[in-house]
Amino acid sequence: MTVTKGLGYPVEERPITIHELYNADEVFVTGTAAEIVPIVKITGRTIGEGKPGPIFAKIFAGFREMIKKSKEGTPID
Repeated sequence: MTVTKGLGYPVEERPITIHELYNADEVFVTGTAAEIVPIVKITGRTIGEGKPGPIFAKIFAGFREMIKKSKEGTPID
């Protein structure tokens, strides 16, 4: 959510319906282990163009950059 907000996309956490997912241009899920994963098909229905979209690509790149920075840590003198 931090990355998405930082890129200027509105963020909202709420329950959604399967119909909203079917009609979405892009869908992705996040989690501790999976990090961020695009969803291109749900119960046999293609989402958007059937491949990760440009918004996912921007968010994924921002997420990777954030992870890279967090792994650098704070230098110890």
